Amino acid sequence: MHKLSNNMKLINKAVKSICEEKDTDKLFGDLLDLSFQIAGADKGYLIFEDKGDLYIGAARDTSSDNAVVKAIPLKECDNLSKEAVLNVKLTLDTLISNSGENMEIFAAAPYISENMSKSMAILPLVLQVIPFGVLYLEKSLISGAFSAESLEMLKIFSVHIASVRVMQMYMESTRIKDDGKDYPDLVDPLTIRETQVLNLLSEGMSNKEIAKKLDITINTVKGYIKNIYGKLEVNRRVQAIEKAKNLKIIKKK
Repeated sequence: MHKLSNNMKLINKAVKSICEEKDTDKLFGDLLDLSFQIAGADKGYLIFEDKGDLYIGAARDTSSDNAVVKAIPLKECDNLSKEAVLNVKLTLDTLISNSGENMEIFAAAPYISENMSKSMAILPLVLQVIPFGVLYLEKSLISGAFSAESLEMLKIFSVHIASVRVMQMYMESTRIKDDGKDYPDLVDPLTIRETQVLNLLSEGMSNKEIAKKLDITINTVKGYIKNIYGKLEVNRRVQAIEKAKNLKIIKKK
């Protein structure tokens, strides 16, 4: 009874956050934190899709008290089973593994062969049969960590997360231009990573500082900036930042 009461409190907390919080990134962090609590996990990720590419939208482990919202391409992350994530994204089937069970097809994958966690739960984020991403949770040292009850709760939360993703996508597609200038919508919108680089440019960071911050090479940063200039049809950083603010791609400070 006590556990049921706690679970209802977590559900109510999630619903309250969705109703009151307008920052979707903050919502993703809150919902991952709650999923983390329900599962008793020691590692968790929210993974979304942007223009065909998967990226990590939020991450949490036992070294921090709250989820960290980020935008890292999945291919750049080595701390989870990318093969299992892709499988769940493709099949839309929840994948539960205890001591390697159900992971045989991924046995040759580097992460699975080198870092076999005792318990893994990977759930599709689906709303009205439309997929929006994946919820990934691990418990490294305990087998069978995810009970039937906790999995049912996680499925409820996965729907909440998918609904927030829908809200985020809608808000991004209907940005209102409030500066009085007539900037048309971009023919080729910026990717998540390009937007992240642009935000760091707006903070005054150099290419070297951005490379260090994102753990990528300076040449990669230059490539992102070149793409940003092309998509925004500008030639300088100041122009890119100004136009991005006017288009509400980045926030005015």
